[in-house]
Amino acid sequence: MAWGFESAVEYAASKLYDLILIDVNIDQRSSLVHQIQNDWRIGKETPIISLSSYEDNASTKMEKEHVFHRHFKKKDVEKIIKFFNILIMDN
Repeated sequence: MAWGFESAVEYAASKLYDLILIDVNIDQRSSLVHQIQNDWRIGKETPIISLSSYEDNASTKMEKEHVFHRHFKKKDVEKIIKFFNILIMDN
């Protein structure tokens, strides 16, 4: 588990992961996602999911499709299942 920007990039680049979870509240989140997605050691195929305790954050529409809110409700679980089904169909 990483606790900041630098350690998150190091962990993400240390091996291939099936999935990367990021806390939306982490400092420099947008830069972190960009850095991870553009790192040749990680690859663009690794899905990144953001978790947030805030209902409304400053994400773009595309980012919101990959942001899941903590304290999951039934609709949140359905959204997560739909997301994973899309990932499976794409591969």
